[in-house]
Amino acid sequence: MDDWMISTLILFLPLLIVYLLVKYIKLKGRVESRARDLHEAWQTREMDRQVSDKADTLFRTWKLDEEKKSARMQ
Repeated sequence: MDDWMISTLILFLPLLIVYLLVKYIKLKGRVESRARDLHEAWQTREMDRQVSDKADTLFRTWKLDEEKKSARMQ
C-alpha cells in the first residue's frame, strides 16, 4: 500500500464509524419510542378492559339486589 491509500483509509474509517454510530443512535431512539407507544397502548386497553369488567360486576350485583328488593315487595 502506498501512502495515499493509507491516509485515505485513516480518514475514511473514523468517518464511517461516526456515521454508523449516529445511525445506530437514531434507530435505537426510534425503537425505544415505538416500544413505549406500544406499551402505553397496551396499558390503556388493559385498563379499559379492567374498568369494563368491574363495571359489569357492579351492574350485575346491583341488578340482583334490585330484583331481590322487587321480589320482596310483591
